[in-house]
Amino acid sequence: MKIVVCLKRVPDTQERVEIAPDGKRLDTTGLDYVMNTHDECAVEEAIRLKEQHGGEVTIVSLGPEGTTEAIREAIAMGADEGVLLKVKGDEFELEWGPKSTAASLAEALRGMEFDLVFFGLESGDDSHHQVGLAVAEALGLPAVDGVKEIKVVEPGKVQVKRTTELGEELYEVELPAVFTLVDGMNRPRHPSLRGIMLAKRKEIKVLEPKRREEPLRVLRLQKPPEREGGEILGEGTAAVPRLVEKLREAGVV
Repeated sequence: MKIVVCLKRVPDTQERVEIAPDGKRLDTTGLDYVMNTHDECAVEEAIRLKEQHGGEVTIVSLGPEGTTEAIREAIAMGADEGVLLKVKGDEFELEWGPKSTAASLAEALRGMEFDLVFFGLESGDDSHHQVGLAVAEALGLPAVDGVKEIKVVEPGKVQVKRTTELGEELYEVELPAVFTLVDGMNRPRHPSLRGIMLAKRKEIKVLEPKRREEPLRVLRLQKPPEREGGEILGEGTAAVPRLVEKLREAGVV
């Protein structure tokens, strides 16, 4: 079974993020980057399927040179190969939106053999929630969004489960197919020391994607307004009348 996982590197959520002077992108100076959380679960699921059914896992990612760190982390976890669609860092932040990213990933996938293509449900920075399904559409492949469980039922066919507001949905899908996977569907493993050493020596294939016109443009980024401080109304039952008065002023009661 051949599985491709498309992942993205994103700023570490523990970092303090500032907006760049142009107001259209984040200031990436000194930021630490990590593998997107949803994508990390997708990598883990791909490795588990390889361990159960044999095959190989290839990691594909579009981004600047530093993206190879996330690719090597996935290889250290147990993936076999890595492909970087290399773009310039300044271009990536401003000019590579979901449509152009999906088009470039689809073009790269056309030259590869695969049974399954995994994406994380969404990225932790932009959260567009578009790329995986757009790639499936471009390749003319079946797709299921928000998968939380996947099982091979016979060669060339899998069952996948997703959760909706109305309950659980179970699909049987013929391969090849594309799936977006949710965070929390598994617990990603930590890379072993041996895996880390192997990943350092692994050659990452580098391709230069062709940039498409991106219809989605960032006009402005701004921070949310600061929260106003709370008001202490008193202690115990003595605060109840004041609380009721505040609720009436707010139109709650």
